[in-house]
Amino acid sequence: MEDNIIKIKTSWSDEQLEKLCVPSNHKITYDGYEYWWYHKLNGKKWEIHYINGSSDYTILLSFLKFWIKVWSRELEERKLKLYSVELKQINQELKKTETYISISNRKDLTLYEKLNLMDKCYKISNIEDVSNILKISHTYVRNYIKDNHLYR
Repeated sequence: MEDNIIKIKTSWSDEQLEKLCVPSNHKITYDGYEYWWYHKLNGKKWEIHYINGSSDYTILLSFLKFWIKVWSRELEERKLKLYSVELKQINQELKKTETYISISNRKDLTLYEKLNLMDKCYKISNIEDVSNILKISHTYVRNYIKDNHLYR
């Protein structure tokens, strides 16, 4: 049963899922005939969550507990996936920076050759980073890009 819980995917947005994980955004009320489960996702408006009422509130409460656990896991999984993508991007940027630094440290290359090599390894996208690494002005890097028709 535990493994099946992890595999359940919902169509809630991240924001909705975040709200569904909070018990205070749910309520189970009795209408005189049955118990009903409501959620609050949009402001202060309570909306029916589960379309079947129940004569026993413990059934709806156990559903609520189960689903909060499922939603919490899914939300955590989504966050981990997002963090993984962000960490990959950070890693790529750092590798690019390391490459730029190693090119910058080469004494056998002219400034123009260094810029050209940097652009061939990784397209120059951040003028400020390149100018800081090479210890030159932003204008020089911009002119290099403009003169070589490397519009970004």
